[in-house]
Amino acid sequence: MRVLITGSTGFIGSAAHRALVDAGHIPIVVKRPGSALGDHDIAVDLTDLDGLRKAASGVDAVIHAAASDNPDFWPVSHAAALAMIKGLPDGGRFVAHGGTIVFGPTTHDPANPTTLNPPPPLARRAALDQAILDAGNGPVHTHVVFGSLVYGGPGAVIPQAMVGAARASGAVLYVGDGSQIWSTVHVDDFGRLLVAAIATADAASGPIFAADRSISMADFARKIGVALNLPVRAATDEEAQQSYGIFAAAFGMSQHFSGDVARDTFGWTPMANADALRGAIRSLAEGPTK
Repeated sequence: MRVLITGSTGFIGSAAHRALVDAGHIPIVVKRPGSALGDHDIAVDLTDLDGLRKAASGVDAVIHAAASDNPDFWPVSHAAALAMIKGLPDGGRFVAHGGTIVFGPTTHDPANPTTLNPPPPLARRAALDQAILDAGNGPVHTHVVFGSLVYGGPGAVIPQAMVGAARASGAVLYVGDGSQIWSTVHVDDFGRLLVAAIATADAASGPIFAADRSISMADFARKIGVALNLPVRAATDEEAQQSYGIFAAAFGMSQHFSGDVARDTFGWTPMANADALRGAIRSLAEGPTK
């Protein structure tokens, strides 16, 4: 397939790009105007909605992996996503990636929710996800692949946040009693699921959870503690807010999701072994301290 991809140099986007190439598809990479272009690259800004519609009209599918820490980016991404969905030919497939926090807390049992319940800081992110899912009621199939604790290199938000906070405070801090359960996934397995989502033509539109092995936040903190040779303990409310900011509340709740749909409907088989998370944490711990 010819697949338009945004954010191909980012943490998730680069994994999706690798997975596209490995599966024999042709990535059509969206780059900013003025960038050096390869044979299959296209220069179009995410604010150029007409350009995005035109680009999408010439491909079979879109992987929208562009992301930013700036909250002002989400309305831009929202408009860009809808433009590309509108541009795709009938029967085209569109997939984006998201974070599970927009669903709110889960229990310790793996969940498979369909209703978003975002904390206020993520309201615009949730609006983007919902708009993409709603657009799947038309002639284009749409999916958002949601990950919880994604690891596997620089750009892994939660592992980096906890490693950075541990270095700054001299201890690895978990929120609450640490019993919260989170679903983990290696970034390369996440990228493979994004590609599987566009390659499964007859799958109904909807959310997909990239959920591999699960871990408690206390156990995750202990793995970081071993890698950094630092003590591990519960954070006070003040420490949690100071260390993790808007993530403090999220770290205090379970984010445990079911990967059954990913496996049964999309043929997803995670390839990361049981030691992959430990190795990824060790790589972060051995990396730059600043």
